[in-house]
Amino acid sequence: QLTTANLESEEILKSIDNNSYKEIFDNIKLEFPDIKGFSIRNLKNMKKFAEEYSDFEFGSNNAQITWTHNVLLLDRIKDIEIRKWYINETVKNGWSVNILEMQINSKLY
Repeated sequence: QLTTANLESEEILKSIDNNSYKEIFDNIKLEFPDIKGFSIRNLKNMKKFAEEYSDFEFGSNNAQITWTHNVLLLDRIKDIEIRKWYINETVKNGWSVNILEMQINSKLY
């Protein structure tokens, strides 16, 4: 269901380009100097996550895995259905990031 908030979020995401990340990073550092985790690389991953999972149910399994699991899957698995399968298997089997990476490398899917 598209709402005004969803449409506004999509517009904000579309407006972020490679030149914007440094400015966003600098603003976060200025406003919240003690907060960690907002590197330019992580900001790019956050945008990718929001774009990829815009229609995904957040009560679902991808909310039960770590940020590192999600970043690995976003980087390595382009097909969302295959990514969902790895997410479900990770939750079901309690895979660490290293085990998940091994399963991806072995083409378990």
